[in-house]
Order: sequence, then structure tokens, then C-alpha cells
Amino acid sequence: MAFSARPNLELAKKTLPAALYQCLEYFFKQHIPGLVLVGGTALSGFYAGHRRSDDLDLFTKDLDSQKAAVLAAKSLVSLGVKFTYEFQTLQYYKAVCVFKNHSFTIDIVCDEHFFQIGQTGDFETLPNGICVVLPQTLLMMKASTLVSRCGEKDLYDLLWLLDQDPDLNLQKLIEAGQKIDGGVNGEAILLVLSGTKLNPESCNFSLDPLVSAMDIYEKLVCFQKELISSLRFYLENQPTPPLKDLIKAIKKLRRH
Repeated sequence: MAFSARPNLELAKKTLPAALYQCLEYFFKQHIPGLVLVGGTALSGFYAGHRRSDDLDLFTKDLDSQKAAVLAAKSLVSLGVKFTYEFQTLQYYKAVCVFKNHSFTIDIVCDEHFFQIGQTGDFETLPNGICVVLPQTLLMMKASTLVSRCGEKDLYDLLWLLDQDPDLNLQKLIEAGQKIDGGVNGEAILLVLSGTKLNPESCNFSLDPLVSAMDIYEKLVCFQKELISSLRFYLENQPTPPLKDLIKAIKKLRRH
């Protein structure tokens, strides 16, 4: 996978809500080993700047890192963060928070397998200590989720990621997902994609005031249809062309 993008700290400061970014920095100022930012905030904040993100998704390397990260989350009260919901198990922590009139969620997951499948180069630590996952690993994660969900934000993120690698085809996309979840296959993705009904009201996440929720919805409906068509073509064991042709079709949609 030919991704050349590096995490951009200035983009994150400009793109992410100030309250969310302050809490993110706080986590990494605790110098917790084996802690990395993943998910939509990693993608949009540090690479794409393509949509709003209101959550912090953090992965930890082992139980010691998990305990330290959860303690850091709970100590956010020292900044003035209010918790409206908390749930915790040995390997998972979730909280819904309000800080400076901004509501967001925190998810902390202990996933040793995630750290074992990659290489050291799959993460990058920035000068201020924030450790963020790189795009090639974000693609693996996004591809692996397609067997369980294909929501509006999932498809919007996937669309951006596919646009970064002109040589990516469906076989490579599925293989990327299998590095996270061995159960990823074309049939499972097709089943979930075909059963997903997109909602225009759930597409109101653009950072560009000129791009409406309906603009995004129409683009995603087209992307969903083209991806379903490509998957059916792939499952018939015919050669799979690069997904760049699909991306070109999406870009032809009129942008208001």
C-alpha cells in the first residue's frame, strides 16, 4: 500500500475541536507506554481534515498500559471534564464526556494483537508526544470493520483512504482487513454493504461549510452502489481493476 502521508500536528490543531484536542494532549503528556490514537480522530485530525470527529479512540498494548490510560481518563476531571457515562471492563473503557460545552466519547481498548500484527513504523510519535497510527494501518482497521458495519462515517473515511493509493484493488483491500481480522472476506463485506441503508441526517459531519449533508449522502450512496457492483464482479473471480476507477466515478458527482 503506497501511502506517503505523515501525521500533521498543525492540521490536528486546526481541525479538531479545541476541547477534544486538549484532552488528547493530556493523555499523551502522561507518557504511557503502548498507547496510540486510532480511529476517525486520527484520520481526520492528522491526515485528511475531511470531517468532524467527536471521539477519542485509543488502543493500549497490554493490561498495564490499559490501567494507566484509564487512570488518565478518570483524571481528566482535573481539567474540568464532566463524565455523564462510564463503563469499564478489564480490557475496555468507555466514557461520555462534556468539556467546555463540547460533548465527546472516549474509548480505550487493550488489543495486544493490534500491536503484534504491525511494525514499529506503523505508528508515529509527534514532538508533543502524541502517538498516532499511520494511514496504512488505518486502512487495515477500516477494511476489517466492513464485515460488521458500513456506516456513513466508515464509508466516508474509506473513500478518502482509497483515494490515496491508485494501485489498490479489492483483493488488496480484503487482504489488508484480514491482517486485523482473519474472517474478512468479500462475501461478508458484500452482505453488510447490501444491507446498509444510509441516512442523509447522519451525513452532517463536513468541516467545509460549502459541503452539505445531502452532498455527502449522494456521494456515499453512489460509492456504496459502485462498491457493491465491484464486489460482485470480484466474487465472480474476474480480474479486479484498481479501485481508482471507482474513485474517479465518485469524483464526477456535482459538488455544490
